[in-house]
Order: sequence, then structure tokens, then C-alpha cells
Amino acid sequence: MNSALLEFCKQLKEKDLCVVREHLRRLEQPYSAMRDIKKFHGPGGVIRYRKHISRNYTVFFRIYDEEDCVRVDAIMTMEQAHKKYGKYLDTT
Repeated sequence: MNSALLEFCKQLKEKDLCVVREHLRRLEQPYSAMRDIKKFHGPGGVIRYRKHISRNYTVFFRIYDEEDCVRVDAIMTMEQAHKKYGKYLDTT
């Protein structure tokens, strides 16, 4: 986990932290949950994915098939996500 993600998680209430952890664990097999995941072109044309967590948080990540891994770029409140990535979120 990167330092920004750790800092974000430290600020969460215990209940929210458990929910976020569970959703992050599900990303270990992202293609099995694609109905809950939206693909979009982020800044610089980078393909990213977005997953909402409990109508409160949004996680942005990239899938690296060749490395068989998922890397979380950011996690934030839904409000912060729409401010930061709003213009990219409606594209596929």
C-alpha cells in the first residue's frame, strides 16, 4: 500500500475501514466484479478503473494483466473524486 492510501485509511472510522478493506481485497480478481467497476480514460489518456465503495468512497486503480496485479492509484470520498476526475468519469 502506498503512503497516501495508508494515510487515508488511518482517518477512517473502524466500520468504514473494514468495508474499504473488503472492497480492496475484491480487487485481487478485478474481472470477476467488472459490473461494479467503470473503465475511464484518466489524465494523459491513461486507462484507469473506478469502483465506488458503499456510496461514500471511490477507489481508482489500474489493472496490469502482464504482471497479474492491480495497483491502487487513489482512494477518496466520492465528492473528492468527482471534483478531481469529474470530466473523465463519464467516458469509457
